[in-house]
Amino acid sequence: MDPLTIAFIILFFTGIIAGLLSGMLGIGGGILMVPVMFFLLNQSGYSDRAMDIAVATSVAVILPTVLSGTYRQWKRKNISWIPALILGTGGLVGSVAGSYISILLPAKTHAFVFGIFLILMAVWIILQRSPGMRRYHIPGSMPVFLVLGFFTGISSGLFGIGGGVILTPVLATIIGYGMHKAVGIVTTSMVLTSSGATAAYIMHGIQIPDLPLLHVGYINIPFWAILCVASIPAAQAGVLLSHKTPERILMYIFVLLLLFIAIRMMTG
Repeated sequence: MDPLTIAFIILFFTGIIAGLLSGMLGIGGGILMVPVMFFLLNQSGYSDRAMDIAVATSVAVILPTVLSGTYRQWKRKNISWIPALILGTGGLVGSVAGSYISILLPAKTHAFVFGIFLILMAVWIILQRSPGMRRYHIPGSMPVFLVLGFFTGISSGLFGIGGGVILTPVLATIIGYGMHKAVGIVTTSMVLTSSGATAAYIMHGIQIPDLPLLHVGYINIPFWAILCVASIPAAQAGVLLSHKTPERILMYIFVLLLLFIAIRMMTG
């Protein structure tokens, strides 16, 4: 079996796992898809551009996912439009800034910083489910939403994540929207955030003459198509499975996986 076929098979199963985790735990697939694409691109000889292509393709995969999610949340009347649009505006600006920082970073530095980010995400995933989170309260306001959106947008543009893993528990527990309303607001805001990052990576990549074929800017179209086909239906299946799977056990397995990937990213 040729290396390209093996890479596509790995990506397909990565998309399935990322989608299942998204549906079961509410964790976006970017923190899993980016490192897998990074390792595959490194093996294919694109080490200098590996992180930029991986991050750009990840945010492009997130866009159709959050569009369909926003439509479902709208049908269920779970969207508060004003906070969603304010968060999304901050996220759009932040994601463009994050993408610009991303292409300035050397590939090894970017991978190392991504590893640190994964460790922080592993800690955050555990902390957000602790009872102590409910002791804090911040009233929702335009400045709060703009700041939250902006810094989440930077993470999205820099690391290829949607931002739900950061924003949803903050809105649900600290600001006090409740889980269903928080998911609706965050999903809607991520349409603007991922659109900004996707457009920015396309514009940045158009100026690079030595990118491989079948790229739109920094976005690898075959990788994008495979991950979309695999992850979007898997996310729907994950929602159904979430009621039948011990969440705590799955969460700790995922945290251990994140720590393992982080170490690999940081050590090259």
